[in-house]
Amino acid sequence: MKCEIIKDLIPLSAEGLCSEESEKEITEHIRTCETCRLLYEKSPETTSEVLPIPDEKETFKKVSWAFRKLTLKSGITAVLLIAVLAVLGWLTCGQSAKYDGEVSFESIVQSFEVRKIAKYIADGNFDSYVDSISNDSNSNLSLETANILKEQNKKNLTDTYLSAYGDTEVKSISVKSSYSLDVLSSPDYKSTIRNNIRIEFADGRSFETVLFKNPDGKYICPERYVSNSFLIESDRMTSAEQKFHNALAHANNCDILSSSGFEFTITSKDIMNIYTGMFHEQYIDDVTAGKSAFSETDFDITNAYFSDYRFDELKNMLYYDLILLADDGKGIAVMMSRIYYDYMGLYPPEKDDITIHTDGCTPELEQALYNFFG
Repeated sequence: MKCEIIKDLIPLSAEGLCSEESEKEITEHIRTCETCRLLYEKSPETTSEVLPIPDEKETFKKVSWAFRKLTLKSGITAVLLIAVLAVLGWLTCGQSAKYDGEVSFESIVQSFEVRKIAKYIADGNFDSYVDSISNDSNSNLSLETANILKEQNKKNLTDTYLSAYGDTEVKSISVKSSYSLDVLSSPDYKSTIRNNIRIEFADGRSFETVLFKNPDGKYICPERYVSNSFLIESDRMTSAEQKFHNALAHANNCDILSSSGFEFTITSKDIMNIYTGMFHEQYIDDVTAGKSAFSETDFDITNAYFSDYRFDELKNMLYYDLILLADDGKGIAVMMSRIYYDYMGLYPPEKDDITIHTDGCTPELEQALYNFFG
């Protein structure tokens, strides 16, 4: 039988409409004809199978497990969503309220920024540290002078840090950033975040400082110069730690002297510690002796004047202009000089740098002024 006829019979065979004789013809033909055999095998009617009926219990188990998985996922998603909303609400409240100790979006951002600066300190990387802090307080200096001081500060910080902490490893660094009630309660209300840094060392010592963000985007370290007398009296830090502390304070604000307080100690015959403690440690004994000797006389320092800090380009040093007015009951004497200083403290003026003008006073008063700083 020809292929054309067999091809017409195959669909009829699939529907059971062929006679027995035709079925035999089809069977005989596809044994020898590959084309028709493939067509016979591919016919949907001839290859259809009856799908097995699934087991009802197994189907229920699968559906039940899928439902439980969906419920579990939905529950976890809901819990996470509630947690996220709670955290966002807490941070939003802190951002708007700005209460003491509150955490906010702003404080979290600053904590990341300050942690980087804290690591600069811990690693002794003071090139990066000095570049991260604000120098607004030195705005009265020229750019050239500011750059000279910046390089000096980098070296001083590196040297003093190695001297104070170079013999031990850093154990941990912690930064806590939140709004400060002390700052908020000031007359010129300003929302400021206090960033507390604490560095723990392996030998049990620790170092702490604070940073506030300045409007220029950099940070301010509000540390102040620690006098030698305070160090001796409080025993709060070693000499090496004090030098690093003062180098840190000096890097942020070169003006180490409280003029009003220092002027008061000069004019007073009784107060000594603050005055002498502000000087470089190698000159403390001489300055103490000079002040004591003047206090034992009948002469009085009636007035003292300090200029703002200035920079000597020849010596590459900061200094204050100093004027002292003294009286011995017969006349007056005016001493004019300079007091140079660095992060280590004040340096007493050299004799050649002292100029004294007199008006009716005794030679003894003039000599006492020459020896005022030892």
